[in-house]
Amino acid sequence: MLAASRPDLVILELNLNGPSGLDFIRQAAEKYPGLRMLVFSAFPEVWYAVRALRAGALGYVMKSAEPAMLISAVRRVVAGRVYASEAVTDLIVSQLHDIGKGRADHTSRLSDREFEVFLLIGQAFGTSEIARRLRVSVSSIESYRAGIKRKLSLTNCAQLVHAAVSSAVAGTMAVAG
Repeated sequence: MLAASRPDLVILELNLNGPSGLDFIRQAAEKYPGLRMLVFSAFPEVWYAVRALRAGALGYVMKSAEPAMLISAVRRVVAGRVYASEAVTDLIVSQLHDIGKGRADHTSRLSDREFEVFLLIGQAFGTSEIARRLRVSVSSIESYRAGIKRKLSLTNCAQLVHAAVSSAVAGTMAVAG
């Protein structure tokens, strides 16, 4: 569809049926350099905005944002400029500061798919439900869980669940705040 229509702007939700929205952004950016994409999502920006920008989107707006914010984002992205809310800008600057001080967020080590699994664990979904939601096998989810534990230096499932729930609560509080 992108090849046939060559749109000026693609506005998409990350929660797609089938492939991950982040995977779609990455593949579309690779196949169509210069394609301008804006994420308009219900997912909290503190969880996904930086990853979406890294994948190739030029902006991220939450569906709960004021309409004026969406209009501003569309104008910036159509002009080829990056749009980030004040909260996302603060998050990026904070991450850069922490990296400079040797205190990087450990979840940045996770692949996008591992991060999705991590967030779903934090929302109290079990392995089978996560597999169903992401349309992958249970064994794939178990592999992702093992990779997450390794990358975050966690030794057991209880630590993984605790870290994921803590992250989910922190993200929810950041969105509410």
